[in-house]
Amino acid sequence: MPPEILVELEKSYDSIYFNTVTFSCALLSAGGAIETSKAVAGGQVKNAIAVIRPPGHHAERERPMGFCIFDNVSIAAKVCQLDYAETCKRILILDWYVGILHDQNLPAKMEVSQGCPPWYVVFQ
Repeated sequence: MPPEILVELEKSYDSIYFNTVTFSCALLSAGGAIETSKAVAGGQVKNAIAVIRPPGHHAERERPMGFCIFDNVSIAAKVCQLDYAETCKRILILDWYVGILHDQNLPAKMEVSQGCPPWYVVFQ
């Protein structure tokens, strides 16, 4: 898409900025979360951390938000549930954010998270 259209599109979202490589970068970020999670679930490594940008923790199930295009952790968890069904029956995701007491949108975020993998809890 031409930059002019991307600028108009970003006005319909909260804290989202698009450029010509946004989608590619978001795919790489989600892929990093997926591959890191699969390495742990598959036993190639004992533990890991995915240092990725955009992080994805502000995105909602069907809406980019807060500089995040995809909810990378939810996507990685779902992939692991599909690829490692016995190992990943239940997954707990805890996103700890110290500003929780000031977040007026918390009930909406928790409602959105109910459609995610089992035991998905968001504290943003």
